[in-house]
Amino acid sequence: MNQNQNSKTFINGVFINEQTFSDGGSKLKLSIPTDKIDFLAEQLKFNERDGWCRLEITRNRNPKISEKTGKPISTHSLSVDTWQPGQAKAQPAAPSPIQQRPAMVPTTQVTPEMFAKLKAAIVQDEPTVDVPF
Repeated sequence: MNQNQNSKTFINGVFINEQTFSDGGSKLKLSIPTDKIDFLAEQLKFNERDGWCRLEITRNRNPKISEKTGKPISTHSLSVDTWQPGQAKAQPAAPSPIQQRPAMVPTTQVTPEMFAKLKAAIVQDEPTVDVPF
C-alpha cells in the first residue's frame, strides 16, 4: 500500500482496466497476481471497519501505457475509502492570504493634522504615535 499527499491509501499490485464497447457500455477488469493475494487480504483486514473494508476505484488521469501493446496497463486505481459517517466532507483549499485579508474600509476621516503627526512619527522613527482614530 502506498500513501500520497492527501493521505489516500492506494493498494499497489492490483491492475484495473476499463474495456469500452461500441454500444457505449463498459466494464472494469481487475487483475491481481496470485502471489499478492495473501498480502492484499491482510491489507484489507488491516483497514476493516465495522466488519467491512470499503474501497474506491478512481480513473487515472494519465494511465501508464504498455511499451509492448501500446494499450493502457491500468486505467483505474484502487484505494481504501477512509470516509466515516459524521465526518466532514473534504474542505476546499484554504484561501490565499490576499483573499483572507478583510477589505480596508476607512472608519474615520483622516484630517491634515493626523496625517502630519503620522508623517512626523515615521520620519523621526518614533515607536508610538497618539493619533485619535
